[in-house]
Amino acid sequence: MHHRKLCDILKHQNLLYVSSATNVAIATKQMVERNVAAILIIDDGKLKGIFTERDALRRIIVDERNPAVTLIGDVMTTKIVSLTGDRIGFEAVRLMDEMHVRHIVVTELPGIGYGIASMRDFAHTELATFEKEIDFEKHVWDAI
Repeated sequence: MHHRKLCDILKHQNLLYVSSATNVAIATKQMVERNVAAILIIDDGKLKGIFTERDALRRIIVDERNPAVTLIGDVMTTKIVSLTGDRIGFEAVRLMDEMHVRHIVVTELPGIGYGIASMRDFAHTELATFEKEIDFEKHVWDAI
């Protein structure tokens, strides 16, 4: 993770995004179907915001809004925490920690230009790296 670029970490991501005119019920249904915790709001190719499970809890459930009539553009987060795709994973984790968020927008990616990096992306990477290190150590000890 520490030296991998965000564009490499997210290269297989199938980004989920909607327009700001989409109602929250439709957007959250898509999030559940795709098993993602965040969705980008893009209008005419331009990033407008991000909507997360935390936004749904705080701005829909707690405020007792009807998701079928509430537009995602009215409840999305517009203060976007982001990094460019040429930055490394460690920077993303540090930024998420500093800003107290679990998702950041990654810009300047091939295709649509955007992606979402989450703490979960890095947990899986770290676990895989750790497992490889354990296997290597076992191999070394078996050879001794």
